[in-house]
Amino acid sequence: MVTFEFAKNIIFKKIKKLNREKVNILLSINRIIDENIKSKYNLPNFDNSSMDGYAVRSIDTIGAARENPVKLKIIDVIPAGKDSKVKIVKNTAALITTGAKIPKGADAVIIKELTKEITENGEKFVYIYKNVKKYENIRKKGEDVKKGEIVIKKGSLIRPQEIALLTAINVTNIYVIKQPKVAILTTGSELVSPGKKLLNAKIFDSNSYAIVSFVQKYGGITKLYGPVKDDKKVIKKFLKKLLENTFDMIIISGGVSVGNYDFVKDILNELGVKKLFWKVLIKPGKPFYSGIYKNKFIFGLPGNPAAVLALLEMFIRDVLLKMQGKKIPERIITAYAGENIQISKGRVNLIRAKIYLKDGKYLVKPSGMQSSGMLKSFVNANALIITPSNKNYLNKGEKVNVEYLGDWLIKGKEL
Repeated sequence: MVTFEFAKNIIFKKIKKLNREKVNILLSINRIIDENIKSKYNLPNFDNSSMDGYAVRSIDTIGAARENPVKLKIIDVIPAGKDSKVKIVKNTAALITTGAKIPKGADAVIIKELTKEITENGEKFVYIYKNVKKYENIRKKGEDVKKGEIVIKKGSLIRPQEIALLTAINVTNIYVIKQPKVAILTTGSELVSPGKKLLNAKIFDSNSYAIVSFVQKYGGITKLYGPVKDDKKVIKKFLKKLLENTFDMIIISGGVSVGNYDFVKDILNELGVKKLFWKVLIKPGKPFYSGIYKNKFIFGLPGNPAAVLALLEMFIRDVLLKMQGKKIPERIITAYAGENIQISKGRVNLIRAKIYLKDGKYLVKPSGMQSSGMLKSFVNANALIITPSNKNYLNKGEKVNVEYLGDWLIKGKEL
């Protein structure tokens, strides 16, 4: 049996970043880019208007005011996408829309709200009611991105804004770190797949869907197997097939404790898996197993659903992130116990809890019953209290470490 800290350290020492692959940018969201992107274009690629209005020579608008408007002849209409061939000369202008290319001769755009268009003898003119400075309302070529500039650096997380920039400079395929391929096997003769008829003495297999959804949330590609009955030959056949496949990780639920039908640990040993540890001084999740087989991570989780969820949060999440080259977010918060809490001495307790802000301090209370078979308290939780192993009691007001399970903290509100 190993400590909580030992288990985390030995797992993290074994994590290796996966290789890269080239994908279309629409498949790169939330992934880590594995190359520097250098722009082959200026952005914008030409001087263009930032407003709807009239392209003019700024010198022609000197002295323009409401009581003394400047009158200019309209010689062209330039919508976005048109490459105008006209040249703006003295006392002329061109109606222009946002994003349209600035015509030759123009060096400013007067916004439409400061003008009035008229028709005289079949010709169109515009009154200008305010002078404009040179380059006013013009987006200059290359002012956002210059040709040859590195715009996205290797190791960056691809978000919608990176995809927008890549598209704007005509990059459609990029190298990213591969997503971990994860096989999930649930075991237990008592399990019934969701959607099927529930017979006496059977339970629905909630662990499979919990693990699949968790792995997918953190970037993994999943393949679900099972549930399989507690038959050593059947389980061994499944595990042998999974170990020979190209998965990066195998997660097994059930069969890792010391019961008469817990075969998984022995089977993995028979199949040549190198054990990193079995049994961790934590609650829930004590029968946690971890091993390595030809660079594959093997995790054996207990069958109790709360233990599964706790181990996913405390161990497997960060493995998935590091395999993809992602940064592991710091989610440990110092809080204060909102009530007296009974715990089990000799193990790190992972207590499902609710963290909230009161009088400028984070307080935390258990979110319900803490049995490893209970799910509702996990649904009601947004944190796990990580207790010291040398205590059997937390006093109200005592400082504690909390693993926050949400994506962000909202100050001033219950979390």
